[in-house]
Amino acid sequence: MARTPLAALPTPLLPAPTLAASLRGDVGISIKADAWTGLGLGGNKVRKLEYELDPARLRGVTHLVTAGGPHSNHCRVTAAAAARLGLGCTLVVNGEPADAGRGNALLHRLLGARVVTVAGRAAREAAMDEEAS
Repeated sequence: MARTPLAALPTPLLPAPTLAASLRGDVGISIKADAWTGLGLGGNKVRKLEYELDPARLRGVTHLVTAGGPHSNHCRVTAAAAARLGLGCTLVVNGEPADAGRGNALLHRLLGARVVTVAGRAAREAAMDEEAS
């Protein structure tokens, strides 16, 4: 299956000596640091986007539209992927508008995403359809 490379792979295995010691055996335990994929601390979301973006790019898509809550990690990673690939990005965000100077809302803006706020989840699909047309 084709993919658009976005992640810095492989991500490291980090030793977890305190956890290993708590098991009272001669064991070694490591934790996969998948949050360190190198694209907006997106972890597995980056891996998913790699496979979703490849067919979209092959179809000539130049603008991404996605949705989530005001501080959505998915929206943040999608905006980061769009910025890296030179694509436009619109985020349809449901709920109260977030403080644009904090958290993911700040990152959405810094990454160049256009943010459209809707009243709730019920309004999200219609707004996404409108933005995609």
